[in-house]
Amino acid sequence: MEIVLRGRPQAFDVTLGTYDSATPTARAALAARQRIVDEFYNPSLARRVEMAGKIRLNEANPQDMPQDLLALIATGADPAWLDPAMGEREALFLLAPPCIPRLQLSFGCCARNFCVGGGASDAATATYRAAVHSASNAGNAALASVVPGFPRLATADVILKSGTEIPADAIAILRSGPANTDRSTFGEDSLEFDPDREIRPGINRFGLAFGMGTHMCFGMPIVMGTGGMDGSLVYLLKKLLDAAIEPDESSLRIDLPGTRGPIRHK
Repeated sequence: MEIVLRGRPQAFDVTLGTYDSATPTARAALAARQRIVDEFYNPSLARRVEMAGKIRLNEANPQDMPQDLLALIATGADPAWLDPAMGEREALFLLAPPCIPRLQLSFGCCARNFCVGGGASDAATATYRAAVHSASNAGNAALASVVPGFPRLATADVILKSGTEIPADAIAILRSGPANTDRSTFGEDSLEFDPDREIRPGINRFGLAFGMGTHMCFGMPIVMGTGGMDGSLVYLLKKLLDAAIEPDESSLRIDLPGTRGPIRHK
């Protein structure tokens, strides 16, 4: 997967149409992608297709079907997934989102400051959740956003509600970093890591880490949680802390205390 990510087209390449699939890095990524499809995706999908067939014939309990994306693809929950290539792209996309940096930041800040061995209590879980949100809402110069910006190529002249004019063929970039540390939204201490920060209703604690609107990352509920359920990062963080794992001071690539100013926790 690391090889795939190295050859993945960057946002500007996609926007400008400049991605070159013939470079050595791109060719290696495509070969690695096919290996993942052949060794992992196809066998896993085949098992779910077989299970779906047994369920239709009342030879298996519907509860035995895993609750995952591959099951949705196998059962044709979305007609678009009847295209095999679409199913492959959707499954591989879920392997590529930048969630690991968020987990690393959350773990580093928690382990270094306030909740090693916090256990599985409601209070500890709330702290983990808040830490994940605050780590995802990164945006100052020292701690770059996981997704620094969302570029779009204007195909026509556009005037935004704010009055900003964007001419055709210009690139407009939503800079999530500055937006995530906007003082009018996140307070005068917006550059600080503060899992206890109070956010007014209607504002996501994690800022624009997952985008916004109709193009918000569809993996957001999986990662951050929804409907009263915690997301995957909270569960992973709890596992790390419950195991008393601590950061390796000799191999830290960033200075955690200096990333966003003071780290605050009440």
